[in-house]
Amino acid sequence: MTKDPSPDDTQLELARIQRSIGEALRAQGDPAGALATDRKAAGILGELTAKAPAQALWQRAGLEVMTRLVALDPTNADWRQDLGELHRENGDASKAASHDAASRDEYEACAGITEPMVSRGSANKKLAELAAYCRSQITPEPPSPT
Repeated sequence: MTKDPSPDDTQLELARIQRSIGEALRAQGDPAGALATDRKAAGILGELTAKAPAQALWQRAGLEVMTRLVALDPTNADWRQDLGELHRENGDASKAASHDAASRDEYEACAGITEPMVSRGSANKKLAELAAYCRSQITPEPPSPT
């Protein structure tokens, strides 16, 4: 007897299908269609990661999709915010697990993604708050033993 997939597993599979469709559309020369399906996948993964931020597979898939979207349109503050949020969530999870180097890397990634838009005068208040939060969480690297 096989176990029915959970609703979250079904949504994750739907996001994977959307990504595959996007890749196929891109290969066929339809960047607009590919972008639309990438957005659907990112939305699904965003909902999943909001429900369970510690779920590593969803985080990794979400990072892949959002990194690709930000690369397609580096001026899109909303996408930068979404990608920054994924890094912030990873940083918070790493910090809670006392993985200082990993949390610092994630917060630095978040700040690196969000701060350029803020410095260019983005009116996105949540992006500015995210950039400030991530910057405040970056702990100095411990001194190396001499």
